[in-house]
Amino acid sequence: MSRWPRVVLFGDSLTQRSSHPNGWATHIAQQLQRQCDVLNRGFSGYNTDHAIQFLSKIIDAKLLQDVVFITIFFGANDAVLPECYTKQHVPVDRYQTNLVKIVEHFQSLGITSEKIILIAPPPVDAELRAKDLLESGDKPCLDRINDATIEYAKACVKVANSKKCRVIDLFTLMINKHLPTYLNDGLHFSDEGNSLLASELSTHVKELTKELDMNLPDWKDLCGVE
Repeated sequence: MSRWPRVVLFGDSLTQRSSHPNGWATHIAQQLQRQCDVLNRGFSGYNTDHAIQFLSKIIDAKLLQDVVFITIFFGANDAVLPECYTKQHVPVDRYQTNLVKIVEHFQSLGITSEKIILIAPPPVDAELRAKDLLESGDKPCLDRINDATIEYAKACVKVANSKKCRVIDLFTLMINKHLPTYLNDGLHFSDEGNSLLASELSTHVKELTKELDMNLPDWKDLCGVE
């Protein structure tokens, strides 16, 4: 084996934070021990405009060598309400176009649609989000609502279907659940939220890595232990 197989996770803070203890990336890394390196390319606060701006610098052909799959997880920041002070809002039509550009960038570098997993943005818990913003000292502007986020989730699923990629519709999976269980601040995942996404990803991970052997011989084989 000339290079170690790898997985690339690309997204915003919901990806950046996923390498924390009990994060969904940590679950995936545990699942793939001695099979793949798991590379976290999450950028807190980024929307798809930002991702497009730095795409060729963040993920190039060299990084994608021997990639077994890649996740694309944006939308939580794009869906910020346009009147909000953060200026992170990206209109849903441009968000959809940006996702297509991201997918096509990876495809141009040799990543097939089968190896691309889009993840739709999850719902928000408005009460928890408002409380967190108040406690953090930010301006009292409720920046995200589910009536807006659902449109971004739909757009993400639409792109995945049109480009024949894999997709996890996290919004639909979570919207009827008790959101405070899965979101610790109304936006970011609790341990339970991380476990939920990791579980949904697990089936895709198994399918995409089933041909991979454990890297390097077992120690018992090296020592001649029967």
